[in-house]
Amino acid sequence: MPKRRRIFLPGVAAFHEERRLHASLRVAYESAWREMVPRLELRGYFVEEERRPLRLFFVSNAGNSLTVTFREARDGGTIVTAFGHAPRAVRKAFATLRD
Repeated sequence: MPKRRRIFLPGVAAFHEERRLHASLRVAYESAWREMVPRLELRGYFVEEERRPLRLFFVSNAGNSLTVTFREARDGGTIVTAFGHAPRAVRKAFATLRD
């Protein structure tokens, strides 16, 4: 059976995504600071709280919050979980996150 295409409705909506990455916890977290944080800032989300290397908490100019957690996978990779309220582009970016 072919995989169904996900639909991302426009506007700000609640979401929850979990992705498994091959990168180690340290590498995934550092990569998030290099790539994810600047892109979220362009969308109006700013780091409000950091628990290195396990969690980043963002708040947008509009008052929406977004949490990204990092935890070690059993095989040495990393499980990244993102949840909160975000516009379509941000939700879609987390849904397609890969390393």
